[in-house]
Amino acid sequence: MRLRPLIATSLLVTVIVGVNSISAQYLGLVSKNCDSYFASQCGKLLIDKSGKEVFLKLDPRIVLEDYDADAQLLIFSYRDDSKHLKGLLDPLGTLILKPTYESIGAFREGFAFVRLSDRKSGFIDKSGKLVIQSSFFEDTEMAERPKGVNYFSDGLSLVEIQVDYSLRASRPVYRYGFIDSKGKLVVGKTKTPLVDLRGIYWRPLFENAQNFSEGLAAVQLKGKWGYVNKKDIISIPNQFEWANNFSEGLASVKKYGKYGFIDKSGRFKIEPKFDGADEFSEGLAAVEVEKLWGYVDANGLLVIKPQFSRRPEKFSDGMAMIFEPGSGPGKGFGFIDKNGTVVIQPQFGSAGNFVSGLATVYTKGGRGFIRKDGTYLWDPRP
Repeated sequence: MRLRPLIATSLLVTVIVGVNSISAQYLGLVSKNCDSYFASQCGKLLIDKSGKEVFLKLDPRIVLEDYDADAQLLIFSYRDDSKHLKGLLDPLGTLILKPTYESIGAFREGFAFVRLSDRKSGFIDKSGKLVIQSSFFEDTEMAERPKGVNYFSDGLSLVEIQVDYSLRASRPVYRYGFIDSKGKLVVGKTKTPLVDLRGIYWRPLFENAQNFSEGLAAVQLKGKWGYVNKKDIISIPNQFEWANNFSEGLASVKKYGKYGFIDKSGRFKIEPKFDGADEFSEGLAAVEVEKLWGYVDANGLLVIKPQFSRRPEKFSDGMAMIFEPGSGPGKGFGFIDKNGTVVIQPQFGSAGNFVSGLATVYTKGGRGFIRKDGTYLWDPRP
């Protein structure tokens, strides 16, 4: 296929790609010959899923920060911008959003959380338009301030609001609820609305919460955890010492000091007998037994014996990430298969889960990608 240059005049960017480039499968940003695991000060290159560099001749001011593979958007900043604001480009270098925000999070369900330079926050869509900005995101002296906002999941996003500013409070008091795609608080509302100069509004109710998953969200009230549904009804009463997200129809919870798994009726499918437990993924969940971690299946049978000193990650694409603390050979992040066999020895400073046969890894040379046999699609090392 003959290559030809495409020019996006708005940024004076020349991009050399294939004719059908806009639909190409880009993999992410990589770095090479860097002295940092995370390559925060290194130049970054965009590569496609074959490991080939997508050649971008950018305005010298442009610094590529990250690539959102789901949204197929590049996050960038200007080198000479003292505020280091972030904007968006598409993989052809076309300007989507000029640098506007202090940070731009990952896109989930079409929205990304952003922080503005004036300390307000909200959500943007893939066109860069600010679509949600409400009193939940205000950060002024008189408004309720979010300590943190999560991502959209199951059509709703968790919000965390500081609700007590009094001098008598020994530490900040926060409450949690869930907003919809219009920024309206729809789950976790107090029974009685509040009224001030902004009008009538509801304050979040829960003492703690996790994002929605499979139609339910773990929430804390009066020190105990239960589950709420999207109609703002507590469907599993608050009775647990801890509760995790539902995944594959089950959720890990803590009761009487031990962890087990319940179904969506609130009944124990796997009795609480573990010292720790994670979510199910690809039919397996990590559990802790006497300070070592292994995996159980949906029937509660140990299929990978406890052997790992640190909690391993959930299985993804048939592989799970493990971590061995320390430095030197055999230390760092590696991967096991569903037999519990270490197929890629621990060696990386950090890593991500396998997706479609590839995983992001960080070495002292920077950021690269490996295949399931441990070979590099992109090797960042010198």
